[in-house]
Amino acid sequence: MLTEIVAIISKHSGKNFENPGWVAAILLALEDGFRLHRLIDPETTPADSFLRAFNDLQQAIGDTFDVK
Repeated sequence: MLTEIVAIISKHSGKNFENPGWVAAILLALEDGFRLHRLIDPETTPADSFLRAFNDLQQAIGDTFDVK
């Protein structure tokens, strides 16, 4: 499902990713990592860590699609 979301968003933003499945896998790994860190050390890992990282990545690559 995430692969389809990535493909649709990339198409509408004009950044047709060659392999949306790979991008989806990276996003899932990023989310899993933040969830794991939140379980291990909730005091130093904010609940919105994934969204912060995702928005920072978008800004770094020049994308303007904002996720909240």
